[in-house]
Amino acid sequence: MCFIHIDNRTFSGTDVNAMQEGARLHRKIQGKMGGDYHAEVPLRMEFPFDDFAIVVEGRADGIIDGDDKKSAIIDEIKKQTEDICNSEADAILPVASTGDYVKMDLDERLAVFSAVAEINRGRKKLIASACDTSATRVLKTISAVKKMGYDACLVCPPYYYPLSQDAVYDFFKTVCDGAGDFPVIGYHVPFFTTGIEIPTFEKLLDIPNFVGMKDSSAVMKRIAHLCEIVSQKRPDFAVYTGTDDCLFPALCAGCFGSMTALAATMPTQIRAIYNAFDNRDIDTA
Repeated sequence: MCFIHIDNRTFSGTDVNAMQEGARLHRKIQGKMGGDYHAEVPLRMEFPFDDFAIVVEGRADGIIDGDDKKSAIIDEIKKQTEDICNSEADAILPVASTGDYVKMDLDERLAVFSAVAEINRGRKKLIASACDTSATRVLKTISAVKKMGYDACLVCPPYYYPLSQDAVYDFFKTVCDGAGDFPVIGYHVPFFTTGIEIPTFEKLLDIPNFVGMKDSSAVMKRIAHLCEIVSQKRPDFAVYTGTDDCLFPALCAGCFGSMTALAATMPTQIRAIYNAFDNRDIDTA
């Protein structure tokens, strides 16, 4: 069996000097952490196939023991949150669908939500990804993140079992009713679960705390249709694109914004697109 190792790091003399100074400062910070902190923890996961295996390995800046000594928080989550808080992003969406949330139990997700809220301290809007397999489980997440100070939640139809559109509506009605006045943003992601079809979407607009829709279909005809419906029926409703390369055409169609992974890594560039569009500088956008 062969093993595949991928390393895309590049180094120069300047890079090495900067890295050494950064490492020195990092060790200084780590030395001030408490007894429940473990620095530079190696992590490794192997994905075996028939005649080869892919190994993903690295090192966490630090692991912080949870209060129950059974859970842990990875220090890198806090660093990334701080970076986003200092960026031009408008909000943070932890435990999003591009992460490993489907492999995390509720306690693990809540640990991430808590860590992000602790670092954020009200600087950015917080949206919790509350996607799950049932309304009951979604509402448990909502109940917890409300106490942490989150501003809204993102919810897709329950995954695994295909649902009728009547069942999709009933699910969101149950979630929205159970959430009280807490804002719920629907998530149309038909690659992974039952989609929210347009007639169902129109019915959901009558629910007061159903306040937005993230559409990851990458179908501009559909996104434009959603924006047209919203403009006529409920102008305060926010339609977001969930696909990076749809951002500009989605803005042209009337989208409020985007919820994408690229915005976390390139917030300045994404903000520049918004600013150019708002200033009617279409060529730049």
